[in-house]
Amino acid sequence: FSELERQKVTIRMVGQIASSLLSILPFFELEIHGQDNVTREDGPVVWVANHVSELDLLVFLAIEGRLKVGKKRPIKFLYWSELDQYPVLSTFVKTSGMIPVEMEDTGFEIENQYKLHSVKDMMKRMNSALDEGFDIAILPEGRRNPDAPTLGKAFPGAYRLAKKHKAPIQFIGTHGIEDVWNVADGLHCGRKRVSVNIFPKIHNITSQEEFARRFYDLIGPWAASKTDVVDS
Repeated sequence: FSELERQKVTIRMVGQIASSLLSILPFFELEIHGQDNVTREDGPVVWVANHVSELDLLVFLAIEGRLKVGKKRPIKFLYWSELDQYPVLSTFVKTSGMIPVEMEDTGFEIENQYKLHSVKDMMKRMNSALDEGFDIAILPEGRRNPDAPTLGKAFPGAYRLAKKHKAPIQFIGTHGIEDVWNVADGLHCGRKRVSVNIFPKIHNITSQEEFARRFYDLIGPWAASKTDVVDS
């Protein structure tokens, strides 16, 4: 295997494992809406979702495994570099070529503070990944939102990346992950239903302001009450 082939195989394999794991966990029931909106094209897609829990990555990998989203273009995720301190997770993100970004550990009271050198490296690696046959997934709130299901500030990096590569953006809204594991209370083992909605791809978003509006208008109602909104 070449390095790129190894990364793609790893992402697909872990997606299958994540899907199987969530299907047998006694406290977790995953339902996926909007599956027909997952259509594979030759070009790249930038995936965007809300960020509420430590379990977000596991859920997104399970979606990728269950729907075989990454059969043509596996998805690389942007993640906080502090996750590298967890041995098992660190092995996976490094083997699969996931893309880290460094942030100051400022606490939730202060807006995200990204380290400039890390942002430059992150952008370079995301551009390369799209050119090498991967999709990119970004959680534009940057870190777990302690006020979930209310959405936090959406940073515009996903919009800029999609614009540069002329790629559509596919929004994903999650509902209920924070009831399983959240910032304030940790893990709850009572059986919970987690609902995910995959919205249709949106081409040619024209500004950062439109990107933010789409993020809040589509994902916001779903995250809060599992209410779908017709795209406009």
